[in-house]
Amino acid sequence: MSDKRGLRAEWRDFLRFVRKPQVAPRLPCRGPARGAWRDWFPGVPLRRIVQWAGLLWLVNLVFLGPIAVSAAGLGGATHRIDINNMPWLQALLWAPIVEELVFRYWLRRPVNAWWVLPAAIGIMLSGPKWPAVFALAALLLLCWRPMLIGRKAPMRRPAFPHASPAEKEAVVAGDDTAAPAGAAAGATSAYMTREMPEASGLPGGKRRRLGPDWLWGLQPTPWRYRRAYLRLFPLMFHLASLAFAAVHLYNFNLHQTPWWLLPLLVLPQWVTGLVLGWMRVRRGIGASMLLHGAFNGGPLLVVWLLLQFTDIATQAM
Repeated sequence: MSDKRGLRAEWRDFLRFVRKPQVAPRLPCRGPARGAWRDWFPGVPLRRIVQWAGLLWLVNLVFLGPIAVSAAGLGGATHRIDINNMPWLQALLWAPIVEELVFRYWLRRPVNAWWVLPAAIGIMLSGPKWPAVFALAALLLLCWRPMLIGRKAPMRRPAFPHASPAEKEAVVAGDDTAAPAGAAAGATSAYMTREMPEASGLPGGKRRRLGPDWLWGLQPTPWRYRRAYLRLFPLMFHLASLAFAAVHLYNFNLHQTPWWLLPLLVLPQWVTGLVLGWMRVRRGIGASMLLHGAFNGGPLLVVWLLLQFTDIATQAM
């Protein structure tokens, strides 16, 4: 299905999503890929990523940035980043991949949270050092395992009497929060809470025993667990956005900044986290990583250009 939505339509979808976060439906994408492939390679047009990054830059520059600067001035907080030593690789590659794994990957794949979260948090705390780089590569390979092994995965195709063929395929591909293709966002909860006597995949409503494959995301998640997670999803989404903002307090030397000013310091990161979370759920983890990198790269590029022009002007004097 091709993506014919404009930025304005996506902005309205984002506002609806923030008011009532839901895991379905995904936005249309290019190509027929589903499940894990669509999650990592969503087929979103690059211009749409650039448009969202530009919108975030504008909002932060005009509205949220001045608030954060004023809060930093009132509290005496200073930024840790050295403008003469710009962390290009860390901002463009390391942070988008690692932070998206920590704060947003599990939003659509909660079963994987038990092993992705501890590993990703440890990698994030270690920083971009060689042991952490190798650990990150290993973690990505594990996340890509459903794609790499393809149909050879030891999974059974469940019988969902109320599911569409597209949904069954998405479930088998490992989407822990799959919902009906083309379903309206408001219909998701009703669909997912529907009683399904054969939701376990066995005749007569018998429950299938969950094995190690389920813990690694290679076996479909029973509907009773999906329904429980969907009830918690709005809370989990907003907690992830708040945690993402709170982590960025480390970017500041806080000194004696009052605690009530701390939320204002990371107000831009909070709003950016909401957009990245929406992008992850609606488009996929690959799209949120791309947007994260593009958003980080814009301010760094502006500062770098200013430094270059300053050096040129100084030499000309």
